[in-house]
Amino acid sequence: MVSYLDGFRTYLDEQDYAENTVRGYCSSVKAFLEWHRQTTGVKDDLSRISNMEIKEFREYMSRVKRAKAKTINTKLSSLQCFFGWAATQNLIEENPASRIKMVREAEPGPHYLTHSQQKALYRAMDMELKYADLRYDKRKITRRRDVSLMTFLLNTGLRVNELVSLELNDISLTERKGSVLVRNGKGNKQRNIPLNKQARISIKKWLAVRPETDLKNVWVAVEFKQHSPLGTRSVQHVVKRIGQKADIPDLTPHMLRHTFAKNLLDNGQNLVVVATLLGHANVNTTRLYVVPNRQDLEESVKTLNLSLESEDGAEE
Repeated sequence: MVSYLDGFRTYLDEQDYAENTVRGYCSSVKAFLEWHRQTTGVKDDLSRISNMEIKEFREYMSRVKRAKAKTINTKLSSLQCFFGWAATQNLIEENPASRIKMVREAEPGPHYLTHSQQKALYRAMDMELKYADLRYDKRKITRRRDVSLMTFLLNTGLRVNELVSLELNDISLTERKGSVLVRNGKGNKQRNIPLNKQARISIKKWLAVRPETDLKNVWVAVEFKQHSPLGTRSVQHVVKRIGQKADIPDLTPHMLRHTFAKNLLDNGQNLVVVATLLGHANVNTTRLYVVPNRQDLEESVKTLNLSLESEDGAEE
């Protein structure tokens, strides 16, 4: 088995798979081969492995190990890759995992903020500015940048890499209108996003205090004499820090993007409009935002409970 795995690992490395993927694939294959040996008594003979036995492994993972669909499908994908490689090496005649069916996964809706969470987030941002004014005079500009950045993400739906790539001439502002040009969107596609009132106010307040620098980037680091463009990690840190203050500890920039999309749909915008604003090449990607997520399901059950409680109270 060791020689098989060494050869498979070499193949994955040559194909430039990520190291985490290589480790995961090899671990999955090793687990399957050990299961097969314990179940059948056959050791390290790939030619004795059939499609039926891979199906049995799938059932074992589901019924005995109680693994989630995503975990099972990852292992099956690993086996498909492994046996495909083995066939090219003439270790087997054909890939026994090539026609194996994956376990159907319930498609979760994107994770976005509820209206109450959004209000909590805006309250947390207001407190950021107030505390900076009262106690942290040296951090006023930093906190202004952070709040403007968060507000901008919530009202434009930009990806974090799109946000940090923005340059000053990508922002167009007038008294009543504004827009942001995304030059390097996913798939090298450009798009122009209109700015609503909140986005315009937030960006104007940041530009009013943004340090003088030769940098063209809209968002820059400000707490050092030598200014530099704000990076993706820094934005993620800002979002997480303010999220924690709003009691949303797992907040990410992508959740703000999801929230922007959900707010548009809740306000009656159609999928094509939302897809265009998000920069989705396929409207089916945007369709995920109408799939109920965990929060939606929990809220639905709560309303049922409230309804039943109301009926019980009426009978009394």
